[in-house]
Amino acid sequence: MAKTSDRAFVPTAPLFGNKKTYLTTLPLSALAPTEFNPVSRSKVVDGDRAMKKLLAAIDAAGTIIQPIIVTGAPGQAKYTIGDGNRRYWCSLFLKGADHEVPCVVTEASVEEIYAMVNSTQKPLTSKDKLDNYVRHPAALDPKEQVRLAKMEAEVGRAAMKMVLRRGGSAATFTQAKAVARYCGLSGPGVIKKVLTWLVTTGSTNFANSVMRANKTEKKPELILAQLAA
Repeated sequence: MAKTSDRAFVPTAPLFGNKKTYLTTLPLSALAPTEFNPVSRSKVVDGDRAMKKLLAAIDAAGTIIQPIIVTGAPGQAKYTIGDGNRRYWCSLFLKGADHEVPCVVTEASVEEIYAMVNSTQKPLTSKDKLDNYVRHPAALDPKEQVRLAKMEAEVGRAAMKMVLRRGGSAATFTQAKAVARYCGLSGPGVIKKVLTWLVTTGSTNFANSVMRANKTEKKPELILAQLAA
């Protein structure tokens, strides 16, 4: 294995205006995790669903896809991680300390990197996931694909698109099922009908109330009458 001083460090756009930054690969043994990273985002813990998903993704790809950002200069023996602690721990768990991963090496401080990355991350919302499924389902996590495929099987692709156009999300489907249960409705096409009622009448706030232990002034008979209209 090549020493870090013998590696190619390819210059790239500087971070934070003028901090020199490079692209390279480094062994996990040359990386040190962020000391102040929360315990929940450090090491591989049994029962951590997010870690399990990341482990599965790295295992399937063979390595990490997104580089780890570390602070330092070319040729150092050790680099401190600014972003990518979970990728580091999962890779270490799966591959061992000699495994090499893509890295961005920058002279920016750990604090600068950590603050910037963790203040700008935006996970996919329920609406985003539905949008992805309608346009390109293969881009979603396999479990999400299965979950949304069940929705499609029950209400159809056209209804899913209608939900999106009206500002709804995959959660609206869950709301529709809760309303149907509350009203004692069952049978073919019922969930689709309730779903259509929710998004066309703006009744999703009521559905939220139903899901919060059915604490609502609306009675099932009123809902049934509206659905039959």
